[in-house]
Amino acid sequence: MDWRADYLPIGNWVAYAIAGGLIVLTISVLRKLDSESRNQWIFRSLMVGLVISASIGLIQAATGWGLPEAQLQFRKDAFGYAAMGLQPDLHAFAAHMLLGVVGLWGYFLVCKNKTEKLLIALTFLLCTAGLVASKSRASLLIALIALVILGLIYCYRHSKKIFVISIIVFLAVITTILLGA
Repeated sequence: MDWRADYLPIGNWVAYAIAGGLIVLTISVLRKLDSESRNQWIFRSLMVGLVISASIGLIQAATGWGLPEAQLQFRKDAFGYAAMGLQPDLHAFAAHMLLGVVGLWGYFLVCKNKTEKLLIALTFLLCTAGLVASKSRASLLIALIALVILGLIYCYRHSKKIFVISIIVFLAVITTILLGA
């Protein structure tokens, strides 16, 4: 072994110390902000990261650029290659896209700015395309179930009549799928 290998465990501790310091710094900055500024600071940076990652994932799905050799043959179909974005594998990329598909709806509901709501909706659409491009069936199923549950909760809070109709339609669709399969 090389003599520098003796110092490798110290590198892990340095990385943990830097990560811990950044967490403390971020928390201290967030505590000084009011609630609306705090939400904007957190969610706008999250949306920028999601847009960048989804865009790179969609480019990968269309062209195969940046994918490992083994990934170029995995689930190649009419939608292209299985995208990984900036993540190490497609499931990590799909989980990152789930933040945009499911997680941004809470911020969408509390956001008052129409321009920002439009940007959130566009981020949602881009992340949905990225989630489909990842070809992670489990993550897509999680997204669909979560969105149905969130939609039912929204209907329950705003109109009990629409909620009852939605439950009946949802149960009819599930029954049809289960009996048809």
